[in-house]
Amino acid sequence: MIKNQTKYLSAPEREHLASVLKLTSTQVKIWFQNRRYKCKRQRQDKSLELAAHPLPPRRVAVPVLVRDGKPCLGGSQPYPDLLLRDASAQPSRRYEHWFSS
Repeated sequence: MIKNQTKYLSAPEREHLASVLKLTSTQVKIWFQNRRYKCKRQRQDKSLELAAHPLPPRRVAVPVLVRDGKPCLGGSQPYPDLLLRDASAQPSRRYEHWFSS
């Protein structure tokens, strides 16, 4: 008899539910207000809990552009000035401004 589709009962629905439960219309109205507030508080608590415990970082597959100092572009033409040869190598001076802060 309680509506799951909407948060609010119309006055006739509230009157009917009150008569079935042998309560006043005001008691039914207050019960629904309290229920809405309780649900809202639970949603807020859950979102705060999720924010306090962030998910671990995701692992993302990244294509390898250079392996053992050689381009791995899958048949496309390599761009040597853009590729870093190894992790300790510096970028080409031509593109140095891209990497400076």
